[in-house]
Amino acid sequence: MKRLPPELADWYFTYNWDVKELWKLKGKSIEREVASLEWHLDAPLWSSKQGKGILFDLRPREVLENPRNHLYHWNRIEEADTSYSICMTNYKGCEVILDGIHRLAKFVHMKIEPVNVKLINENNIRKIATPS
Repeated sequence: MKRLPPELADWYFTYNWDVKELWKLKGKSIEREVASLEWHLDAPLWSSKQGKGILFDLRPREVLENPRNHLYHWNRIEEADTSYSICMTNYKGCEVILDGIHRLAKFVHMKIEPVNVKLINENNIRKIATPS
């Protein structure tokens, strides 16, 4: 089980998944306002050190506010393909992004509204779970 910082423990995933398998899962496609998803940018979901795994020590909002200090993630935001939906699920009573935080950051930066979201049943995600 992955070690989460206390501020993520109540709503973030305790398991990992194969992102390529995630993309294959079916889900309900809907549109959402960016404002309803933007709270994800204030959570420490990224790593400040490339190649060290997920350290949960960097907030996407920090990258948007100081791109020069976080070039790896800034480049990923700039290169994010916004034609893909943001993948989400309902986990612990909260709709949480599984894949697409860099895309969300790009949507916020470019002021793109609304965004496409693919809601995936959490039971299907557990089927593609990988060891932490």
